[in-house]
Amino acid sequence: RGRLRYLLTDSTHLFMELGHSVRLPDPHELYLQYEQPQAPGNTLAWVGNPNLRSVKNTSLDLGYISRMQYFQVELKGFYSFINDLIYLEMLDPGSFEASPLGTIRSFSNIDARLYGADLLLGLDLSDSLRLQGSLAYLHGSKHRMDGYSGDDDLSEMPPIQGSVAVVFKGERWFGRAEIQVAD
Repeated sequence: RGRLRYLLTDSTHLFMELGHSVRLPDPHELYLQYEQPQAPGNTLAWVGNPNLRSVKNTSLDLGYISRMQYFQVELKGFYSFINDLIYLEMLDPGSFEASPLGTIRSFSNIDARLYGADLLLGLDLSDSLRLQGSLAYLHGSKHRMDGYSGDDDLSEMPPIQGSVAVVFKGERWFGRAEIQVAD
């Protein structure tokens, strides 16, 4: 990961960050196979995929950060190119000898794109008490699929997320109470 920073003032700057990461498939995704009973006559089977490739993510972040004496603002936008994302998919039960299976799930590699924006606001109420809030928008879409994975949207990804937190910092300990929401 590399970051370029342009100082506007002593407390405010713009940044651009370029990053790259790789994640290897875990043993569960590669090899684990088991069946889970559901309704009578219907079994949910999980099948590993030993041919999975490593996930490669390249991302670009652009942002603005300003930290004043009592107030903090951070605004960031990002775009990620994900190649060979390990993605959960349903398989055709007819392609397996262990019949009658109702549903079969496994993992495959797809290409995906993620983009979004984050806003963080912080207010120091005193030297030891801070109020903080955040709001994030996220969207992901599939681009290349090895198998059938339904629509173009990435699943299990709430587009709007937010939080409100109160942070207390003492000399030897700290505490944080936070509420997180997603829709």
